[in-house]
Amino acid sequence: SDVRSAHSTHRLRMRVHGSIEPLTGLANTTVFDRGTDWVELEHDTKVSAQDILRAAMQACDIVQFSVVEPTLHEIFVRTVTIPSTSNAPV
Repeated sequence: SDVRSAHSTHRLRMRVHGSIEPLTGLANTTVFDRGTDWVELEHDTKVSAQDILRAAMQACDIVQFSVVEPTLHEIFVRTVTIPSTSNAPV
């Protein structure tokens, strides 16, 4: 949707065959969430999702790879918690 694309994040979700541990230390990424056979990573805007995928494929057996769009709840929370720069009363 237009709302989600306007608030896109740089998150990737990968499911692996085996341990996710090699993915938790990929350069230019931080772990956002994880499970037993999957990990969701936030990546630096200076690197592409394809670069992260290439590095991940060298580190372990990737079964599924997807770009994660923020949920409407995440967009709402981010929008209402960003401090206002205007001096207008709320």
